Amino acid sequence: MKRDNANLHFHASLNEKVPNKAKLANLLVDILQIEKEAIYRRLRNEVPFTFAEVARVSQQLGISLDQIIGIESDKRKPFTLQVNDFEFPTEIDFVMWENYVNILDLLKSDPSLTLFETWNSLPYVFCYKYSYLTRFYIFKWVFQSKNHTPIKRFSQIQIPPRLKHLSEESMKKYALIPNSQYIFEERIFANLINDLKFFINIRLIEVEELEMIQSELEQLIREMEDLATRGKHKETGNDISLYISGVSIDTNYSCLEANGYYISLVRTLILNAAATTDKSSFDYIKQWFTSLKRISTLISVSGEKQRISFFNKQREIIRSL
Repeated sequence: MKRDNANLHFHASLNEKVPNKAKLANLLVDILQIEKEAIYRRLRNEVPFTFAEVARVSQQLGISLDQIIGIESDKRKPFTLQVNDFEFPTEIDFVMWENYVNILDLLKSDPSLTLFETWNSLPYVFCYKYSYLTRFYIFKWVFQSKNHTPIKRFSQIQIPPRLKHLSEESMKKYALIPNSQYIFEERIFANLINDLKFFINIRLIEVEELEMIQSELEQLIREMEDLATRGKHKETGNDISLYISGVSIDTNYSCLEANGYYISLVRTLILNAAATTDKSSFDYIKQWFTSLKRISTLISVSGEKQRISFFNKQREIIRSL
């Protein structure tokens, strides 16, 4: 591929990651440690980015080099693993989160906007309004991704205020999606309870903290059951469908579809995700979702007996703590 074409692909990738020109320029100054005027010359395409600069920026912003140099294959699809720091987020972390919230905001008025998600654990967006549950996910991420000595206790974990704000904003934006569909594994609460029991046994969570988590889980159960009964978001009246899978779910993934716009996220590393806007990848995951839906039970509005049974089982699991 010609260098000019590669440079155009890189510029397009930058604009996709950070649409705001001023914010992009500031980020590139921080990453490359060169004068802002030199950055603007590169953004105006007066001076090309060097290969070393492309590699450094791509690493920091999660841009696929395959995408830049134009490698395409029917069997090879570009996904970018977004590895954020949830304990001490940087400006780049916040920009990546803000971009996703902004995309939701831009697409919310599109009546064709649809969300598909599968979960073998509690969906994060359902937990964002609960401070102890959100802290637990961050605590678990810190425990598994960082080598703190001594190991950090749950009481030492705090939610950065800006991250808390973005989490709450994303929760509001999810409620604005005209059509949302979720498929849950029947053990979504059991998996979380097993994690909690482990951390209690190694004395990283205190009894008082556990009681607060348990109280939030009971509130969440009531909220989810009410959501399933109505089949609509209380705040917006938009449709939401909840399904219980008939088989185990080995991977959590999300797909967002609007008119001509496609986002696919494969959840990994607790709070991170590999993302792509490739339509063929979206089509493949959506086909997988549709296949799973055929062997799942709808508990929104209909399926009252199954709905009551499911939520009663989840309450028993929470009380087992």
